[in-house]
Amino acid sequence: MTFKPQFRNSLLNFCSILIVVLFNLKGYSQAQKTYAIPDSLKDKTYKELYKQNNISAEKGDSIRRLFYAKMYLHKAKNENDTIRIAHGFSQHVQLSNHKTSIIYADSIITLTNSLNNYYYPGYGYMVKGISYYNLSYYNKALENYLIAQDYAINNNNGEHLSYITEGIGDIKLFWGNYNEALLHFKSQLNYLIKNDNTYTNRQNYNTLIHKLANCHIQLKQLDSALFYTKKGYENSTLNKNDLWKYSFAKQAGYIAYYNNNFKNALDSINKGKVSDERANEFINTAYYKGKIYNKLKDSTKALYYFKKADSIYSAHPEEIIPEVRDVQEYFVKYYAKQKEVDSQLVYVERLLHVDSIVDSYKKELNETIIKEYDRPKLLAEKQNIINSLERKKTRLRLYIISLITGLFVLLGFTIRFYYKKNLYKKRFRNFISTNSEIEKKEDLIITPKNPLQGVSQDVIEAILKQLEVFENENNYLDNSITLGNLAKALNTNSSYLSKIINHYKQKNFNAYLTDLRIDYCIATLKTNKTIRSYTIKAIAEQVGFKNSESFSKAFYKKTGIYPSFFIKQIDKQDKSE
Repeated sequence: MTFKPQFRNSLLNFCSILIVVLFNLKGYSQAQKTYAIPDSLKDKTYKELYKQNNISAEKGDSIRRLFYAKMYLHKAKNENDTIRIAHGFSQHVQLSNHKTSIIYADSIITLTNSLNNYYYPGYGYMVKGISYYNLSYYNKALENYLIAQDYAINNNNGEHLSYITEGIGDIKLFWGNYNEALLHFKSQLNYLIKNDNTYTNRQNYNTLIHKLANCHIQLKQLDSALFYTKKGYENSTLNKNDLWKYSFAKQAGYIAYYNNNFKNALDSINKGKVSDERANEFINTAYYKGKIYNKLKDSTKALYYFKKADSIYSAHPEEIIPEVRDVQEYFVKYYAKQKEVDSQLVYVERLLHVDSIVDSYKKELNETIIKEYDRPKLLAEKQNIINSLERKKTRLRLYIISLITGLFVLLGFTIRFYYKKNLYKKRFRNFISTNSEIEKKEDLIITPKNPLQGVSQDVIEAILKQLEVFENENNYLDNSITLGNLAKALNTNSSYLSKIINHYKQKNFNAYLTDLRIDYCIATLKTNKTIRSYTIKAIAEQVGFKNSESFSKAFYKKTGIYPSFFIKQIDKQDKSE
């Protein structure tokens, strides 16, 4: 089954609409013309008029919708706003039949042809493509789609490209390239889902679901077809869209037919008869009923329904759809069996006519699409693949360079790590061997060559004795000690204490305290396993430092290694003994 577009409207209806449109276009061409707008709407903005148009559409009020579309267009013409005039024509397109839509589309193209606009004139060509397709002028449809596609690509208009993709999918579906058509419709559905949070409320959502199911029916992928048909039926029921609900019901009947479930097929098709107000729905209903009764060996009913389907073709011989050929072939066989040679000849000629038209369409459309659509897309895809491979090669080269650089850096860090580790081990051994008598506290008193000037010998001796007590009792472990409070504790002043420490200890007060604390720490770590299990921060506080950073720096300065490494080596030394 092909979901066929609407058949042509009557010539009288077309002519009457054409006269109205041409009258409007004539008015537009007269620059001095002023279009009447009711006083209540004169101060309305374009946005407000367009909103009222949408509200009317939601209510299904086509008369008010047309009224607001006209007011929008009149306002644009009065203000000589080209883009707004094009918007006004676009609103009229949505309210017109396909022939009238082409006229409005031509107006849009003429009006905006010299503009570089995101929508126009590309929208005009896209409308013509859709309208010509629905009027069965497939070559003209494809011609306009391809022009619209160029504009959409140049303007990076993803929305237009998606609709053009769907339109070309329709053409591929028509000539029987179902697998490619399926890809087009899936692409459009993905675009709709990605770009519209309310996509299930949209008319084109049901259209796409119907087309997807149709492709799967033609490919005899009936489970997939039923999946989409159920989805469409549920969505139409939820949104109270009876026309689509009945259309999906009939589609379920077509699927049941291919599953040889003829009773369910008839029930479903009969439920969907409400949607037969459209000619293509009418012919499909009659066509499938004829096929069902033919399978049921009810030749009378089969003939009746095939004649109903054929009546559409008889009235509109230019309207060629794939089902028409099947109907002609049925009559050729039927009248051959009935030995009605004259009737058989009529349908043989009609079958040949149908084949010639279908073959002509397929040949022309196939050549055009391959040359102007598929081949450029394949070439672009080929170039994209080449570019992608080049990018992959570049990324691979960069990855290899980064990997090699990383390996060299890692190797450098490894060498540096082991170098430092060996260096620290060597320093540890040297330190341990040269400081085995560290407990003797080498810097108790140093006898300088020159006596200290400015301080009496009695004061010097008294302070040195007190410093000895200070060191022996480990009072330096108090991290609150300063030069001032120690001088006060020793009953002297800061100046004398500083001079004596500098002269007899050969270092300033801070270095004096630091060395005492580090020496005490080393001695304690060597003998006390418990303190080795402390954190560096805890050890630092234990030996008089206010933080682990200053402790580690002082330890490294004194020993050439860090306290953490020192502790590990002491532990190893204990285990080996």
